[in-house]
Amino acid sequence: MHLIDQALYDVYGIPLHMRDGLNFWFDHHREPGGFLQAVLQNDLVRAVMCGDAINRSCLHSYVLFLTNEAPDASYGSHQKYLDWIDPVK
Repeated sequence: MHLIDQALYDVYGIPLHMRDGLNFWFDHHREPGGFLQAVLQNDLVRAVMCGDAINRSCLHSYVLFLTNEAPDASYGSHQKYLDWIDPVK
């Protein structure tokens, strides 16, 4: 069972090749690759620099998905990112 309903990835147009990284992030607090790290930390410049063409074209989808479906504590700033990795702090 995943924290995020898997059908929501389709609803928001999250690319197939990014879903495992998001599941590991939400379910196990495991760090994703550079693009997702940037998106989760609200770092637009780094997201654009790290993302492939598909992901760059889906930035709006990631914003809507995170804003509407992800736990507030799991994204939004560098500090929230660090706290999600180590929730026992």
